[in-house]
Amino acid sequence: MIEEKRSEKNSCPAPKCPSGGAVTIVAAIIITAIIAGGVVYVLMSGKTQDDTCEVTVTPTANLSAVAQKTTTSGAVAEDAPNLTNKDFENLVNSSSADIRSTFAESVYYVLESSECCGAVTPEKAETELIKDTQSFAPFDFTEKEQLVKNIKTNKTDLADYKIGIAPHYDAGQIVLVYHLNHSGEIDKIYIAHSAQLDSE
Repeated sequence: MIEEKRSEKNSCPAPKCPSGGAVTIVAAIIITAIIAGGVVYVLMSGKTQDDTCEVTVTPTANLSAVAQKTTTSGAVAEDAPNLTNKDFENLVNSSSADIRSTFAESVYYVLESSECCGAVTPEKAETELIKDTQSFAPFDFTEKEQLVKNIKTNKTDLADYKIGIAPHYDAGQIVLVYHLNHSGEIDKIYIAHSAQLDSE
């Protein structure tokens, strides 16, 4: 009798196995959590520095202004000054030091029949220009004179240049030619006697 009781105490009930439906639910929750975590990770890691950059939109009204300052190479000239022949004429005729503000960083300066000068700084170009023109002023840059038309016809390499003339104290005219770069700055100056340029 005692042995029967002991055997009853030693016998354990068989563990209950979870049903098949409970396992499926737990597995679905784990898989959903893994997928959701993966989606969040991909979304967060996919954000690059470009996503935080500011985007500047050019208003349509400004496109024509930009197009006018765009060179054939596609570069855009910033703050191109509007130097007219009349402005340059006034600066040259007054021997004004303000003329330096119209020059590019480097100016190719040529005084015909001299060794001057090649590529020079704006300061040097200003000094030379005042020295070489002040005794001949006033210059006229209206480009209406027949001499100017002859020069542009006969010297096709000067077709894009602006041409001013002044009377020479002996005979003929002094011709002052300048060129504007894509930024509207003077990058070339050429001074000669009309006899050296005009072949009628």
